[in-house]
Amino acid sequence: MPRYAVTGLDRDALTQARIARGLTQEDLAIKLNVATNTVRNWETGRGNPMPNTFALLLRVLNISRSELLLEAEDALDALADYRRRAGLSQREAAGATGLPWHRLREIERGVRVATTIEAQTIAGAYGIAADDVTTANQRLHSYRHNEQT
Repeated sequence: MPRYAVTGLDRDALTQARIARGLTQEDLAIKLNVATNTVRNWETGRGNPMPNTFALLLRVLNISRSELLLEAEDALDALADYRRRAGLSQREAAGATGLPWHRLREIERGVRVATTIEAQTIAGAYGIAADDVTTANQRLHSYRHNEQT
């Protein structure tokens, strides 16, 4: 599984949502333009959708992120996790925030500390609180700083 896939997918919730809408795995796969086996893998925990497919999955099933993701938010330790859960690639997030792609990348990697305005902008695009952006960014920045000393 690629490391940039959406993590924390609740496979039981996905199966229930699909069935509630009267869709087979094949029906859902066709709507998402993926293989039926791909949907089967998501539902059995052997794979996770890519951010753009996850965003389409939410629209097709007409549900929110929180309905398909597990509650274990403590597993989120990086801004990239929040971005993927929002169904955005890094370039899409840069477009949504209006930040240059390289700046967003530096913030996500902890190379750069986000300003208050950047944190608020990122939070809006990712659908989270600005404090969560700041905390994740500062945690990674501190880790990078301590690793270099």
